[in-house]
Amino acid sequence: MDINLDVAGNVTITPDQIDNGSYDDFDAQSSLTFSLDKTTFTCNDLGDNTVTLTVTDPDGLSDSCTAIVNISPFSGAFTAPNLEDIEAYCTYTATAPVMDYLCGTQITATTSDPITLTSSGTITWVFNNGSTTAESIQNITITTPTTPTNLSVTNITETTAIVNWDSVDNTDYIIEYRETGSSTWLETTSSQTNVTLMGLNNGEEYEVRVSLNVDSSCGSTTTSPAIFNTIAIQYCNDSNANINLNTNFYISNTNINSGEINQSTGNNSGPYQYFSGNSATVTAGGTISGTVTYQKSSTSNVGFIIWIDFNHDGDFEDAGEEVYSSLNTENTTTVAETFSNISIPNSAATGKTRIRFAMLQNQIPLNACNYSNNNGDIEDYDLYIEPRDTTPYESAMITQVYHTELGERWIEITNTGSTTIPTNTVIVALYKNTSGDQTGISPSETYIVNTSLVAGASTLIKSNTSSINVQPITPLDNNNVTDFDGADDIIAIVSETGSIAWENRFDVVSNIENNTSYVRNDDVLTYNNTYTTSEWTAFVNDNLDPYRDQENGGPERHPNAPLLSEVTMANTGKNIRLGEHYFGSTTRTSNAWSNGSPDRSRYVIINEDYEESSNPLKARKLSITGSNILTITDQPLIVSDNVNINQFANLRLAGTSQLIQTHTGTKQLTGTGKLLIDRNTTNPSIYRFSYFSSPVNSVGQTIFTLEDVLKDGTIPTSATSQIVNINFVSGEVYDGAPTSPITLADYWIYTYKNTESNEESYVQKRSNLYLQQTDGFTMKGTGAATEQNYTYAGMPKDGTITTNIAGEEHYLTGNPYPSALSAKKFLEDNENVLNGTLYFWEHVGEKNATGIYGHDYAGYVGGYATRNKTMGLAADQVATNNNENNGTPTLGNGTYTTPEAYIPVGQAFFVQGDADGGTLTFNNSQREYITEGTQSVFFKTAGKDITSMSAKTYKILPIIEHKNEENNLPIIKLGMNFKNADNKNLHRQIGVSFNQNNSFAYDPGYDSESYNEGDTDIYWKFPNDVKKYAIAGVQAINDDLEIPIDIVIGYNGEVKISIDEWQNIDRNVYLKDLNTEVTQLINGEVATLDLTEGTYTDRFVIAFKEGKALNINELNTYKIYSKYHVESNSINIQNDGDLKITEVALYSIVGQQTNSWSDFIDNKNINLNLSNNIAPNIYILKIYTDKGEISKKIFIKKKS
Repeated sequence: MDINLDVAGNVTITPDQIDNGSYDDFDAQSSLTFSLDKTTFTCNDLGDNTVTLTVTDPDGLSDSCTAIVNISPFSGAFTAPNLEDIEAYCTYTATAPVMDYLCGTQITATTSDPITLTSSGTITWVFNNGSTTAESIQNITITTPTTPTNLSVTNITETTAIVNWDSVDNTDYIIEYRETGSSTWLETTSSQTNVTLMGLNNGEEYEVRVSLNVDSSCGSTTTSPAIFNTIAIQYCNDSNANINLNTNFYISNTNINSGEINQSTGNNSGPYQYFSGNSATVTAGGTISGTVTYQKSSTSNVGFIIWIDFNHDGDFEDAGEEVYSSLNTENTTTVAETFSNISIPNSAATGKTRIRFAMLQNQIPLNACNYSNNNGDIEDYDLYIEPRDTTPYESAMITQVYHTELGERWIEITNTGSTTIPTNTVIVALYKNTSGDQTGISPSETYIVNTSLVAGASTLIKSNTSSINVQPITPLDNNNVTDFDGADDIIAIVSETGSIAWENRFDVVSNIENNTSYVRNDDVLTYNNTYTTSEWTAFVNDNLDPYRDQENGGPERHPNAPLLSEVTMANTGKNIRLGEHYFGSTTRTSNAWSNGSPDRSRYVIINEDYEESSNPLKARKLSITGSNILTITDQPLIVSDNVNINQFANLRLAGTSQLIQTHTGTKQLTGTGKLLIDRNTTNPSIYRFSYFSSPVNSVGQTIFTLEDVLKDGTIPTSATSQIVNINFVSGEVYDGAPTSPITLADYWIYTYKNTESNEESYVQKRSNLYLQQTDGFTMKGTGAATEQNYTYAGMPKDGTITTNIAGEEHYLTGNPYPSALSAKKFLEDNENVLNGTLYFWEHVGEKNATGIYGHDYAGYVGGYATRNKTMGLAADQVATNNNENNGTPTLGNGTYTTPEAYIPVGQAFFVQGDADGGTLTFNNSQREYITEGTQSVFFKTAGKDITSMSAKTYKILPIIEHKNEENNLPIIKLGMNFKNADNKNLHRQIGVSFNQNNSFAYDPGYDSESYNEGDTDIYWKFPNDVKKYAIAGVQAINDDLEIPIDIVIGYNGEVKISIDEWQNIDRNVYLKDLNTEVTQLINGEVATLDLTEGTYTDRFVIAFKEGKALNINELNTYKIYSKYHVESNSINIQNDGDLKITEVALYSIVGQQTNSWSDFIDNKNINLNLSNNIAPNIYILKIYTDKGEISKKIFIKKKS
């Protein structure tokens, strides 16, 4: 089934679209239930999808079958969405509608109509996809509201009430209420015609009114107030408290909070009084103070007590509600009982409650409602508990925590509020060696910040061993609260100390890794009492190894991760600098940054045309607005998370610039603007294939066509360059041309994916057919004189990108990103999917570059370069020497390129699935800023010089330099020179790496099969393995290690073997003949083998200790001497001893006999004539005597 996505990038199918006449033998079809395992498809499902149709009968029996649903992109005409009609009161100001278009793209509409209406009308919205516009009309209905009616209050309790009303309008309502006499209305809202008011004070009269939540232009819609009284909480009094009136025992004055309550009474006013309306106000978490004066008999003791009903439950019996008591035994009649700073718990219920003062003759009252029938007095007052003012703690936010193992410990605190935080207010708590909930646990250390902090300012707390220069800030020293390490500590801003500190925490950071600085992201504007990693950017230890091998645990960080050294060396104006923090994004406008400079913790907005060519541009998030152009020239653009390019904006990567996003997971790209990046090729021949990939997709797609994304780059990308379409010519046109714009023959655009490796497996795509975003493709050039530059323009690729590859399947894929790709990391991530090798085709010439003959496949000159995790071998190592007869390319005498550790932007390569294949995965961990040069080469005949970023170092933390190149494994690249059937000198190279984790068994990523074989070849060949390897990974070097090689020779003659390159090899290397035990040194020397046509298996090895055959020059105690005479081309043997020579044989250095002689007339002086075609070389002369065999080395030279 073929189906297209809709304009928004979605489509839904139903079971009846898949069903093709399913039936049941017994039940009618109408009684069957049909279901699909997948019914909804998006842009992520482009291509073939297998769906399962299940049919179930009424008895629960079922059967299933599968079908292929092919999802294609939206292909219909561009249409605008239907917009909902709007109903509004009095006036309406429209917001531009946003259309979901294709795959993850959004288009914001525009209009030339007024967007503010005071009467009914329409607005015509225009949607522009960059090439086409579509319109949608939105209807606006304006009505006049009516004031609500029948306002009433029901279900009144001590603290709640339900307000009801009627209304003819369907909108939200505003409910205002207040205590009678108050000047301040409290407000809530409701979408229903009723609301429950909560948090009311008991025993108070309230008024409430309701209005419509409409624009003020409608005038007043507010009802008249309704009056109601909450139920008063009843407390015990003298009628049930067993207290007696005595004029000698009474409270004469109560003064609370410096006169807020100042009540005097006489001796006849008791024994109980409630002074309603006479009240004091306190704050939760605050205190209450005062003086109560009472009278007593001079000879009597008196107990005095204070209760507060903190939970408003009408009694004073709960724990903690008795707040003060004393027993006076003085011989006096007047007692002034002063109490200071009685704590009001943070947990106290807010609002109106009761405070009770009581005195009793002879004893302290046992409880608030039982005075044992003694003489005394009780006074009750209203106490209003206000919510605690936590503004200072809410405003104090931890904005950076910095740690090194060398003693640097820093905590940065910034005031997010609009007022100054007073000195000695904010408390910093450290919980050491712990994690999770700390309820009821006292902090290990606390520190009260003993400086004020003005709005927006930061302060620093440091250990006394810290020495980073943070001027002009004067940091605060405290070793205790900065004693964090080991990623198992918690730092918090708290308002209380002791065991209740955690319950009163505000901001929290935890799990602080060593040698790391955690910087609060600039868009985090409020505190968080739960540590949330997404709010922070970790600037990690520079010394973490980004290139560690997978078998040793894999990379410890991304090569372009935010680094601790960036914080240490940060200049003024950066969010990451200790002592500075900026809240909110920073925007490039009016030739300046609006709110500090960009760094990896910042949201960076480009609101004007801007070019950066001096330094890397780094951001956490990046947005290019309007039609602005951001140009990065010869610098990296590194963004941690999202990149947004507005529909009409451009991101231009000029020169060697690249974009790297370091987040994990799926893409973080928004907007429909374009990224531009160039690819230059010095292989512009109309006959020569280059293998490309695309770093961008078609706008709004997760696929691409060449006519969408590939542009004429004759004028390289710059801030002012234009996007120029290529003239793709179709049909049976084979040649491109360097016209203006350039002409390309799309006949040569192919993809490749097949289990059979041959030219018929290529699929012609031309310029207008979609390619999957992981596809590589072939293309031929324009025929420009020296080089041709191309520009990619489209939506950049980012995040995890996958495709399936079958077992043993060959696939032309490529680097999908606008940055270099690590071959090693790519292979490690796919070690259970691929055979561990990348193959790069390089086309360097043609046998006949004339007319149509230049396109003859049999005439192509080129080869496949090979790359695995350890090394690369150039294409001229391929053993496809001359294959004109079978229609495959020939190697020729061209100059070839060795694939390095990084795959450049736009480079395609072949991969092969392992036995069962799987999901081929690209991800951001494989990306790195490596420009073309010694580490990253594009497959053309010349490269550019590498431009590398120099990492800053600082004495605070010594930094290890991690080289972003191949690796430091011992490596040998072995070369063999030979001649083909056309007598052309060719060179074949194979490589081997040495790692203690490897062996002669197959190691994915270390062992790479030879992609082609020839008549003459050399390769690694291991026991019990039929594969022939161009690159092998074996165990660590030792003296006894011998690595087997096979040599195939297609003629009778010489081959020469030596070491082309080596790395980290600490000993001599030899070619050893296992038949003769002869070894020849090959580091700095050349080993020559004179072989007859055939295959030499289990004959030769690479060895690391000298063999016995090299001892043939030992002292001849029998006085037999040999000498080669150049002029006569003969060997003379002088026998001055008493030995009888019976036979003489001449062997090549690898043990092949070339001549033999016997039956000598003169046994003392023997002359041996040689054939004229004997090759100059070192030979072994074996002399057989009656007492044994003697070997001599003979060097046969060419006659001058």
